[in-house]
Amino acid sequence: MGTQGCGCKGIIFMSPAAFDVAPLSVEMPAPQEFLKMFMLAGKTCSAGGPAATDGALPGKAAGQPGGPSKGPMGPPPAAPPQDAATQLARSSLPALQASTAKIMLANGELDIGIDPAHGEVQPFVQALHDELCKSGSAHCPTLLIAKGHSHMSIVFSIDTPDTSVSAPILAWIKQLE
Repeated sequence: MGTQGCGCKGIIFMSPAAFDVAPLSVEMPAPQEFLKMFMLAGKTCSAGGPAATDGALPGKAAGQPGGPSKGPMGPPPAAPPQDAATQLARSSLPALQASTAKIMLANGELDIGIDPAHGEVQPFVQALHDELCKSGSAHCPTLLIAKGHSHMSIVFSIDTPDTSVSAPILAWIKQLE
């Protein structure tokens, strides 16, 4: 970042993966719970989930691009532990709190990890929003929940006839001018 700031007026995080915002702690699902959520992905679209063979290209072997999956995935590998001082030194939170750029946090209503019993916002998105809002209304991000969209379709819908994501984003960009 230069002496004039980040050089942009706005930042959009679309279905962001959790990144280091220490000292803020965001409770993430246990690896086995996350795997269960992941294995349900796609079932709402009648595709059978990520381990389904529907849509595989003829003649492609399991695991090849276009081929069926190799089967159910195991839990994600555990990240090596980091001490609190290292996490704090690498945190993005201080720069986000100090930034003059406006921030939009967007996620799809059907994103993996969203528990409808607790709302439609990803836990990381909600925690980051709430923490940035503590710095004052000028730092409080805009929240966009894309109804009927998943982690992928929220991005892929842009530049299509479906303007349920692009219209609110365009309106937000225009108000930054």
